[in-house]
Amino acid sequence: LPGALTRTFGLVKGIKGNPSYFEAMGLDLGIVGSEMAPPPPGEILAPDLTAIILPGDANQYVRLKFLKRGHEYVVIESRRGSGAWEVLTQTNQSPYVDERDLLVAGQAEVREYRARYWDNAKPSSDWCNVLRVTVGP
Repeated sequence: LPGALTRTFGLVKGIKGNPSYFEAMGLDLGIVGSEMAPPPPGEILAPDLTAIILPGDANQYVRLKFLKRGHEYVVIESRRGSGAWEVLTQTNQSPYVDERDLLVAGQAEVREYRARYWDNAKPSSDWCNVLRVTVGP
């Protein structure tokens, strides 16, 4: 119905204004959030990205793990051979598994990965250090 958002904000304001309110209640109710915009790139640390090689069907897979640390998403890019960086995913769940086939079937290749935080539809950190992994058949 019209005005639902206004009524919801009023309800939240009333709850937070109650003398018996404390932040743990707000967290349980999902009414506590970030009220400040994320800092611009360079002011927050880049995500830590780790890789583990897994056996796959046609070739090995790479499992990439990260911590979101309160950010909305992590963008992961990869580069193979002398190719350009390509976006693999924008995700809010760790781990991400890179299941791509090898560029040349049966021939090992070096893959490079980098990641950064993504908040409010724009990058909010610098890229992490490039992670290099050899993926084999």
